[in-house]
Amino acid sequence: MLFIAPVSVLLSSLMVWELGLAVRIIPPRWPGRRRTLAIFQNEPAVLPFAGLLSPTDARLGVDGRPQSASGQTTILTGINASAAIGHHKQGFPNQALLDIIRAHSIFLQLKRAGLNEITFANTYTEQFFERRPRWISATTAAVEAAGLRFNRLSDLKAGRAVYQDFTNALLIERGEAIDLRTPEKAGEVTGEHCREQQIHAL
Repeated sequence: MLFIAPVSVLLSSLMVWELGLAVRIIPPRWPGRRRTLAIFQNEPAVLPFAGLLSPTDARLGVDGRPQSASGQTTILTGINASAAIGHHKQGFPNQALLDIIRAHSIFLQLKRAGLNEITFANTYTEQFFERRPRWISATTAAVEAAGLRFNRLSDLKAGRAVYQDFTNALLIERGEAIDLRTPEKAGEVTGEHCREQQIHAL
């Protein structure tokens, strides 16, 4: 009988828009002295921490400038959202993108595959629940599609969640009584909670 030990998986995404691989026009002045992360097309990529680079065309076969709503929908569902709706969509998902997310959310796919111990690590403020915004993010829609629990500020204070900036500085600026965190501490919180779950999304 084959026994497979349970494994925790941390699904983390850091999305940076308007960032791409440029074509070098001017040769580097000081070879070997580059201190910033500068990666160009047709040149070997030297990344810190033994990182890997997988060049990807964010247009996904659709003409125009890639946008956040369709791009995030694609990442969170595995469906080429721009091709599905025929164009790129910025900002928040429209109804067509929401329909794709609600049918194909990665969290919903995992639940259908029998993985039920799934936690979404991000924290939502009380304002979100008191006055739900008219437009929601692709991430929020993906979490709702699977019926996952949303973390509140009480979860953050108890060390069970993190906020989008990791340090809580944004919450403190808004007047929330939250302690400032170092990025390292946020990593510890995420790692500790991840060990208790099968899938931990950030």
